[in-house]
Amino acid sequence: MTATTYQTMRVETGDRRAVITVDRPEARNALSRQVLTELRDALAALRDDDRVGAVALTGAGERAVVAGADIPLAGLLDEARAVAARILAKGPLAVQLAKLVVRTGMDADQRTGLALERLARSLLYTTADKREGAEAFLGKRAPQFEGR
Repeated sequence: MTATTYQTMRVETGDRRAVITVDRPEARNALSRQVLTELRDALAALRDDDRVGAVALTGAGERAVVAGADIPLAGLLDEARAVAARILAKGPLAVQLAKLVVRTGMDADQRTGLALERLARSLLYTTADKREGAEAFLGKRAPQFEGR
């Protein structure tokens, strides 16, 4: 696990996951201009890091994740980690392409977004990970994806 500290938050990465913790409990982790700037910088760095497949956002302290929302705190980070684990259990190429399709598709018209999705699906269909997934399913075992 590695950690990067900003003035208003910290980022911990490891096991293909990142956790961004806004660290302003005295302000109920309110999203100030500085927090938003640092959050944007951290997310940009994580977006381009192929070692990170999922990101969870949380807040320090026990009063709020971030000010402005009344958010179920007990167990929230554990649930985020569980969701990340389910995503990361998929093939790394599939997760990587899904992130690319979502990021690119957000700025595209519907036809382009759907074409990009079809292209990604076609690419994945030719991979060793796809074959491993099918063999694991048929063999009733957990897949051992290699990112190929």
